[in-house]
Amino acid sequence: MLRGEREGSGSFTAPGNGYYDLRYYPNYSSVEHSRSEAFLVGPEMKVEAHLEGRRKIIATWDRKCETSGDWLGLYKVGTYSNAKYMQSIYASTANSDGQVVFEAPREPGKYEVRYFFTSKKQGSGYAYSGKSEEIIVKNEDKLEVEATHPIVKVHWQTFSQEPHGRDWIGVFPNKEDGARPLGWEYLSKKGLLDTVGDHGIAEIEVKVLMNLSEQATLPEEAKEWEVRLYNQAPQQPHLRIPFLKK
Repeated sequence: MLRGEREGSGSFTAPGNGYYDLRYYPNYSSVEHSRSEAFLVGPEMKVEAHLEGRRKIIATWDRKCETSGDWLGLYKVGTYSNAKYMQSIYASTANSDGQVVFEAPREPGKYEVRYFFTSKKQGSGYAYSGKSEEIIVKNEDKLEVEATHPIVKVHWQTFSQEPHGRDWIGVFPNKEDGARPLGWEYLSKKGLLDTVGDHGIAEIEVKVLMNLSEQATLPEEAKEWEVRLYNQAPQQPHLRIPFLKK
């Protein structure tokens, strides 16, 4: 309590190692007025993390400083509450190279790994003592069309989305949302899938192209056609591109 004083000083006992801040609440209010910069109590833990391929985030730290029960958490950059981690791993589970492995999030964005001391002597609950630089997960979802006939090949990848058995790709006669597809295929039925099922080649039979020879030119109306990929939300395509490049 400040007892109405407009300035002064005081002291607090830190509950353990980690980063903290001080906040000012005027007149018994629960609404924060201002806060200090974050400050570190105890030693800082150096943490490094990087994206390996599209599936893994590899994290390392100063093994000489860890204590029993320490853990690491994966967070979106900007997550305020340290209790709201996406994944957590005990430091004691590190492999022979001194690494722990997180599953990389599918959602594009910026992420970081935070380190927490948890021993009775140094533990601080949910106050981290070090964090990594930003780890950037890029949006690499895309469609590419190989306009053969009558089989249209579509190279697709949806790394940001969890695959589902009902995901599908269709060729449409125009850009109207209510258009019926000229041909379509489930991604789980045809295509060269990886073990995760988030990229491959879909082969779509388009009946209006069945009578064309391999040397024939595509019909004029194909300039208005569109290819769409539907994932999870059946009413709105996740990806859509023109059938022919402009």
